[in-house]
Amino acid sequence: MKIAKKFSFVALAVATLHSTPVLAQWAVINPTSDIIAKAQHAASYAQAADAYAKQALQLQNQIMQYQAMIQNLQENPLGVVVPNLTLLATNTARIKQNGVNIANNMADVDDNIARAFKNPQGEFGVQFRVWSNASSDALKGAMLNAGLQREQFKDDEKALQALVTKNAASGGALAAAKTLGEINSAQLAEAYKLRELISAQQLATNTQMMAANAQALKAQTAREGFFKEHVPRTPTFSSSGGRK
Repeated sequence: MKIAKKFSFVALAVATLHSTPVLAQWAVINPTSDIIAKAQHAASYAQAADAYAKQALQLQNQIMQYQAMIQNLQENPLGVVVPNLTLLATNTARIKQNGVNIANNMADVDDNIARAFKNPQGEFGVQFRVWSNASSDALKGAMLNAGLQREQFKDDEKALQALVTKNAASGGALAAAKTLGEINSAQLAEAYKLRELISAQQLATNTQMMAANAQALKAQTAREGFFKEHVPRTPTFSSSGGRK
């Protein structure tokens, strides 16, 4: 029995000595961990894009609801009073800011993809930032027409409230409601563009994820084949000391 144990210990030591260089060799050439990490990153980015796509749809629906409310006010002039318009302006500004936040977050997602894969796939980050700037064009134009400048105010909420107040003072509440409706219509158009841009980004991200997953599977298969070919089997011995 002692002899058998001795042989088993020696066999295990020999197997370990033979396998260690092989493991070290694989550690040098092994791409699997990096490839799997990229596949995981791609999946994470795809999930983030899906979440922001849902937020963009909610944004679009909110803008459509406010558009209906503004239209209803225009059709029922008795309800067109400055306090109601100011409240609508406040909410419109907040919805607009939500859109900017979504675009900025999507730009960050694309920046992460570019760093992880060294392949921006259309530089969506730049396009989302361009959208953020363009989403303010309607407001800036309406303010210039009213003799105001967006830069005079610390945020869009204050700017829209000032615009509504001035237009109501100069042209009446209906004129202010019309201006607010035009800005809202422009925001709705921008919301459609944002969703289209996110859809294009999702397609590119999903393509990247599929490629990363295929590469990870290929690397894993290669890893398993490598060990099957190079790592020796541990010999076993019978109780009499003979090798099986």
